Amino acid sequence: MIPRLAVIHYHLRPGGVRRVIELALPAIANLLGVRRITLATGEAAEAGWIELLRAALPGVELRERVEPGFCYASEQRAVPKRLPAAVDALLADADAVWLHNPALARNLPLVEAVAAAVRARDIPMVFHHHDFWFENRWARHAGFRAHGYHSLDAVARAIFPADAVHVSINRFDHRVLRRAFGRQAVWMPNPAGRRAPPAQAKIRAAKRWLREQLGGDAPVWIVPTRLLRRKNLAEAVLITRWLRPDAWTITTAAVSSPGEHTYARRLDEAARRHGWRVRFAIRSGNGSDAPEVASLVAASEVMLLTSVQEGFGLPYLESVEAGKPLIARALPNVLPDLRRFGFRLPQLYDEVWIDPACFDALAERRRQLAIWRRWRDVLPAAAGRIAERSAFLAARLDEPVAFSRLTLSAQLEILAMPPGESWAACARLNPRMAGWRRGALRAAPWPESADAQIGPEAYARRFARALGVARVGVASESAAAAQREFISQRLGSGFMFPILMEE
Repeated sequence: MIPRLAVIHYHLRPGGVRRVIELALPAIANLLGVRRITLATGEAAEAGWIELLRAALPGVELRERVEPGFCYASEQRAVPKRLPAAVDALLADADAVWLHNPALARNLPLVEAVAAAVRARDIPMVFHHHDFWFENRWARHAGFRAHGYHSLDAVARAIFPADAVHVSINRFDHRVLRRAFGRQAVWMPNPAGRRAPPAQAKIRAAKRWLREQLGGDAPVWIVPTRLLRRKNLAEAVLITRWLRPDAWTITTAAVSSPGEHTYARRLDEAARRHGWRVRFAIRSGNGSDAPEVASLVAASEVMLLTSVQEGFGLPYLESVEAGKPLIARALPNVLPDLRRFGFRLPQLYDEVWIDPACFDALAERRRQLAIWRRWRDVLPAAAGRIAERSAFLAARLDEPVAFSRLTLSAQLEILAMPPGESWAACARLNPRMAGWRRGALRAAPWPESADAQIGPEAYARRFARALGVARVGVASESAAAAQREFISQRLGSGFMFPILMEE
């Protein structure tokens, strides 16, 4: 029994972490007899979301605690000196702590304060790693010293304390954590629940709203996401223009981090300049008049997921839940787990291959080399020595290249071509897409075996086991060893994407 659970995250902006929290908490509360949940974040969530979560937790007192010092350190003038006291007050009578995304390293003093407070009370703590700072987020390294973390090992000790239970959301990352932390490393795939579809009245209203926003009844292909570089949104636009030239490509939410503004602005300006059928962040600025995301998905024809980087990839499952055809990249750290759960997604691809005649390959080579050199120069010396070049820099200029391995400048150059011309040049390189262009796209069925493995109740059982793991502590160097292995892996060419390296 865990009567009082504290849940901590930097923010509750729309995204995967928030979806995990809203799906999992009711099942966790029911299984563990939770009577009070304190949801602590750096900024308030919208009232409507909190009220929906409260309604899903009958008999449970849900407290929202907003501490600005819990938000991303980069979004604060300085981490407040009272941060440890605020954490102590939050955890004064908690029976367990669920901390989200410590290895994102967006607020290392918070992560260390939580670990210290939990250690002093000798209560279970789950360090839940959805994402990692060393995964194409190296610009963040410069800020660590400002907060007193003068070495990579110091960062590792903060995000991977020896007496925590470390949760990963895919087996790919779990293998590394398991080697370092033994039983204190737990694989806990994200929960997925089959929600009831939106009411027909809501779907009709969403279709009317889309007609008003887009000025007609053209088909809509949707990427339900924030405006993030790792979502590789130019590729979603290209796929739509190739396979359904009369359709609109839309995304749902706006930029949520200052580091994404340049990417978002360039992409949006190009779409407007060329008159592409694209609307980024279609719900942004429309307030309560905008339909909910589930209704927009139901009103759309196809879902797209073109990310170069995901930890679990809930949109894969959300497309199945919605009964919508999905065209998606087969991410190597995600798909093996989904196949294990029984999902068979018919429209997956490894890469969109581009004929080098579709862009200035020599200019792109110079651009990527300059970006890579600048990027390597901000790496710590030890990391810079092992950083590999991108796949494009390692290939010949006359070879086909993956669209995802290009800079945004080259991607926009390809998109500026009439879609019929670029498709004619690249069709032979993408035979599976040629088939999708000719035939109907299919939705995947929800496998009956999935509920027992990743339904909310199954997730709650995994969470309970994680809380019950004996925290014997591991060798003090285990944190640094885990981080070094991750870094070596993430600096390989397979993980190098120029859109994530550009400023």
